[in-house]
Amino acid sequence: MLPLAGSNPLPWADPMTTALAVARASEGGFAFLHSSLRTRYSGRYSLLAWNPVEEIRDPGTPTLATRLTTSQPCFTNAWFGALAYELRHETETLTPAAPGAFGFANVHFFRPRHLLVWDHETRTLHDAGVVRVTLPLRGGGKGGGQPAHDTDANGHNAQIDLSTLSSNLTRAEYFAAVENLREAILSGRLYQANLTRKCSGRFTQTPDAPSLFARLCEVSPAPYSALLRLDDTWILSSSPERFLTMDESGKATTRPIKGSCARADNSDEDARLAAALQASPKDRAENLMIVDLMRNDFSRGAIPGSVRVEELCALDIYATVHHLSSTVNAQRRADVTPLDFTRHCFPPGSMTGAPKIAAMEHCTKLEQIERGIYSGALGWFGGDGSLDLSVVIRTLIVRGRDFEFQVGGGIVADSTPEGEWRETVTKARGICAALGFTAESLVESSVF
Repeated sequence: MLPLAGSNPLPWADPMTTALAVARASEGGFAFLHSSLRTRYSGRYSLLAWNPVEEIRDPGTPTLATRLTTSQPCFTNAWFGALAYELRHETETLTPAAPGAFGFANVHFFRPRHLLVWDHETRTLHDAGVVRVTLPLRGGGKGGGQPAHDTDANGHNAQIDLSTLSSNLTRAEYFAAVENLREAILSGRLYQANLTRKCSGRFTQTPDAPSLFARLCEVSPAPYSALLRLDDTWILSSSPERFLTMDESGKATTRPIKGSCARADNSDEDARLAAALQASPKDRAENLMIVDLMRNDFSRGAIPGSVRVEELCALDIYATVHHLSSTVNAQRRADVTPLDFTRHCFPPGSMTGAPKIAAMEHCTKLEQIERGIYSGALGWFGGDGSLDLSVVIRTLIVRGRDFEFQVGGGIVADSTPEGEWRETVTKARGICAALGFTAESLVESSVF
């Protein structure tokens, strides 16, 4: 439960309507962390932060480390933003990849003047910002953060120029990469590797990113939906995966996802697919290897003996896909800061493979391009030492008329190129639907 003592109660207002209005009328750093899907383990709160007091864009964490605290009220010194996958170079000596079309600071966080917190369970709204707002939000958004509720923008109808679609890996190249990783696994150099592929393209006109996000939440609701504006870039995420959460006492939790299958329209067939996923030796092995990896990562900053697996290979159901998820808990050591604990676990193990460093190295050689914000983490750090970060997957990046998104999956010894390729198509369905076309059309256009 979030510590909301001292916040100002406000009349209930629809989170999406409010966030879209603020996004369109404000400038600078903006973050809407929206629980568009309630689950048994998450989705109680939505947070809206905007109008930065201070902003950090760095290749590493030292500056952010000097700003974070552990003894203030949670939202008195809260920071919102993202950690790019390339932050991995801060803690490990790794081969760099070629820069992507979208350049990101490895660390980009801001401290907001305005912060609203929705509690969906109690249906209450709290103003937790350092500068209070008044509902309904009206007037200029730049200084006072009081935009009008303009919900008429239809930017999600912006068309894609299909001739601009491209991918860093063709289907044949992806098949070859899967076989390359299987050889490395069978020879004992790897146990698992998370291979990803990037798709990029252009809109025919600049879209209204907030409307596009609303559409994404409709077709692919998730407990960690997020809309961020960092400089001139929009990050639209429908992530189902918790990377790391920590309360003010230092209790840390991660919930890695490994093991996936597509949903079916027929309820009986859908239930059969879910049962097959839960019983699948391959998918359970994928999950177990990442659980072991996260247990090891947690142990680097945890009190000895406190690392526990709370749940193993639980079934989670989303709009387009079934997943297997596991939960690992630990208690942070007093001599380890929340940011240091995060660094010990970064990047998220579900996005690397095992052994972690060897898997990252191998995948970098095959992908040959930086992942950017994808495979990193986004969310917030609180002034009391608490934090909540999701894994950046099922995420669309928009800058002007350009966009990109990335999908991947864990490769193990009994993976097949066709099966893994099909999984990436399945995982692309939500974003493609939000963009106005099907993932299968990407296959037909030879992009996927």
